[in-house]
Amino acid sequence: PTRRSSDLRWLAYHVNYMGVEHVFMLVEDTPDFSRTWESIPAALQSHVTVWRGAAPQPDTDQRPADDYESLQARQVRTMAAAKAAAANMGISWLIHIDDDELLYAPVQRSVGSILASMPSGFDQAYIPNVEAVYPSSEIKSCFSETRQINVNPATFSSYANGKSAVRVSNSDAIPAGPHMWKESSNEDIPSIHMTREPFGSPLMVVPVLEIGRASCR
Repeated sequence: PTRRSSDLRWLAYHVNYMGVEHVFMLVEDTPDFSRTWESIPAALQSHVTVWRGAAPQPDTDQRPADDYESLQARQVRTMAAAKAAAANMGISWLIHIDDDELLYAPVQRSVGSILASMPSGFDQAYIPNVEAVYPSSEIKSCFSETRQINVNPATFSSYANGKSAVRVSNSDAIPAGPHMWKESSNEDIPSIHMTREPFGSPLMVVPVLEIGRASCR
């Protein structure tokens, strides 16, 4: 889900540079989203499915600014819907990331080619994260103005457990929270950790470190 986002340059990065085939995006509480969407080239729009979330209603659905449990529930619902849609579109792998996160491939390969190389016996690939650190909460563009990355998981301020890609053809896979997947029977999915590659992970998630709980999205 994304809320009140007026900058969708991350879409062009993922589609045009990282080779992401399709993006599923839930837009919440963003009255001017249509204007932002219309500014995106039609060629890029064709790679995106946009779902509109219900706007909060006065006195009945005023979500707290940091309602973590409510956010996770919405993320899980969106992940399940995206997996079903991806299966209908013939997409092989699905990754859930936030709108203040980027996929990064130090090996300079597309996401699809990296995931296609995963052994057939594994239906989930754990992607490690590093942490983009921006200089202050006053910046306007987290990623373009960031010059440093924190690679020490012991000092991460967001999270250190990364995200995972799920093989869409596993029809029994359901979200186990926003970071990973599990079997519908609650058992673990056969999984591989990308950090075990000989020369480090070929794919990483770069989340933005939030300063003073101010989110730059």
